[in-house]
Amino acid sequence: MKHLEKFVLAALCLGLAACAPAAVDGKKVALSSLNAFADGSASTAKGEATLVAQTDGKTKIIVSVTGLTKNTKHIGHVHNGACAAGGPVAIVLLRLESDANGNATAETTVDTAKLTGSQYVQYHQRDVGADGGIGGGIVCGDIK
Repeated sequence: MKHLEKFVLAALCLGLAACAPAAVDGKKVALSSLNAFADGSASTAKGEATLVAQTDGKTKIIVSVTGLTKNTKHIGHVHNGACAAGGPVAIVLLRLESDANGNATAETTVDTAKLTGSQYVQYHQRDVGADGGIGGGIVCGDIK
C-alpha cells in the first residue's frame, strides 16, 4: 500500500508541474513608472515583462523597458506581494543595461514553481552600488 501512495503522490506532483507552465505562458505584465531615477530626475521608464513557458518546467521572463537614463544598469526582481504594498524578493532577474537611447531588454529563465501568481516585477534605480544599495523601484508591474 505504501508503494501505491508514493506512486499516486509522485504522479500528482508531476501532473501539477506539467500544468503550471500553462498558467504563465504568454502572460504580459505592464511595467509603469515609479519613483525617480538615481540622479533624482523623474522616472519616465515604462515597459513590459512577458512570461513564456518552457518545456522543462522553467519560464523565461523577457523584460523590455524604454525611457531609462542612457547607458545605465538596473537590477530587477520578482517580489512576493503587489507593487502598491511591496514585498520580499522571490527571484533575482538579470540586470537591464540601457543603450544610448535609454532602451533595455533582459531575459531570465526561472523555475516555474517559484512563480506563485501573487507577485510583481520591479526594476530599481541602479545596479548594486558600492554601498550595497539599489535604490527605489523605477518600473513595477503586478503579475496577475
